[in-house]
Amino acid sequence: MTSDLRSAPADAGSSGARKNVEDVLPLLANQHVLVLFSGLMPLLRRLGLGKLPGDLDFSLFGRRWSIPLMSTILLSLLAMALARLL
Repeated sequence: MTSDLRSAPADAGSSGARKNVEDVLPLLANQHVLVLFSGLMPLLRRLGLGKLPGDLDFSLFGRRWSIPLMSTILLSLLAMALARLL
């Protein structure tokens, strides 16, 4: 089994660095969306998201935990529909 590093040319230069950045960009975009979603959660709760069937909300060890499964699926579908329109 050969490694990608062994098969890459020695003078890969900046193209290798560019490839690494391109691999990380989707992860950074996902992280930003999750941070935005977490920050907007109080507003979204007023609109009814986070209270749908399938959203988990419970207290454990004196802390309130919220796992909005159905709201996340709904927002993902809305984002996908918006992306297809653009």
